[in-house]
Amino acid sequence: MKKLMLVVLVSILSSNCFAQFINSVKVKGGLIFPTNAQNGTITAFEVTHDLNKNWTLFSAFNYSSFDKDRVSVLPYRGEVYSYSEDDHSIYSVSTGGRLLLNTIETFEIYADFEASFSHASYNKYDMYIDIDKETNRIIAFRPNFSRKEAINENLYGIGFGIGFTQHITSAYGFSLEY
Repeated sequence: MKKLMLVVLVSILSSNCFAQFINSVKVKGGLIFPTNAQNGTITAFEVTHDLNKNWTLFSAFNYSSFDKDRVSVLPYRGEVYSYSEDDHSIYSVSTGGRLLLNTIETFEIYADFEASFSHASYNKYDMYIDIDKETNRIIAFRPNFSRKEAINENLYGIGFGIGFTQHITSAYGFSLEY
């Protein structure tokens, strides 16, 4: 009972103490376009705190997913495509700062600086290739499903980027980030 009371007391005190620190909570969604893979989606939950009118600190939790990672065979054998990986899921936690570079009415231009930790999981396949010896043409190029390997990776990153925000109302807006 004492432990339960302590947990409740700490929760109430921390919510009162940290309530002034959070300026906004954002839920984001979007599309991702991996270089050699099928397009996917991203969902993000972000908490921000304004240090002043130009600098904002943020922490975010992101989930992104996309499917097949495309690979090709050398062009002189006939350009043939397949995939070597599929079912990508990436969970990441990031923290960083955002510098407001310019404001034009309701349009903002900003720069992002962040550090992150990500956990990626996907399936990786050895590739099966069959070449016709007479014509030197590819007959088959596909994943070898019997040699499927589940991959789990922990990744650390540092990011720099630029973004644009168009505020529609005080609560809604449209953002584009790179």
